[in-house]
Amino acid sequence: MGELWHLVNQGDNATGLPGTYKLGARYDSGNFSDRLYDNTGQSLASPTSTGQPQRHSGNYAIYGIMDQLVWREPGSKTGGVGMFLQVMGSPGDCNLSNLFIEGGLNWIGPFAGRENDTLGLGASYMAISPAARRFGNGVIFYTGSGTPYSGNKTVIELTYQCQIAPWSTLQPDLQVVVNPGANIPTAASSKPLKNDLIAGLHTSIMF
Repeated sequence: MGELWHLVNQGDNATGLPGTYKLGARYDSGNFSDRLYDNTGQSLASPTSTGQPQRHSGNYAIYGIMDQLVWREPGSKTGGVGMFLQVMGSPGDCNLSNLFIEGGLNWIGPFAGRENDTLGLGASYMAISPAARRFGNGVIFYTGSGTPYSGNKTVIELTYQCQIAPWSTLQPDLQVVVNPGANIPTAASSKPLKNDLIAGLHTSIMF
């Protein structure tokens, strides 16, 4: 696994907007199961399949990350709006997901007198690989039952971290989950899960 960093406008004497850019990759030399074909080239969903997945030697992922302050509060060293973005890709034949994207905004000090608070809005997108979706369609074709896999699972999140004391924070969080589970059957349930609205509250105390 390796990662390259590029830092811009860092340090106390920097006059521009600070940012961090990363490019990385990982490689695993193990053997991995194909998501669609068996060891004879047939679909794993076929009733005549051997049930033994085709094997792939090695697996990898490549990703890029951006974390950049795009606006600074006048007269403030820490307040402002920052953007973040991560994109990661991997082979679709032996991975459930071949693409992952997440990004959003963080606003530090969004209100007057609340310089240590942070308002955040983010989203994540996990694509389901074409091979996995073709397997799901094959199950429906051969069995006459089931639900097509969704093309993705998506989460949208809104959160606010409030500094209620020098030693404590309170953070309400709201998430919308679209296509939870991507309609992929599990041991617990074979039915598609409904879209979810999740509310939470996190608190921290520092000693």
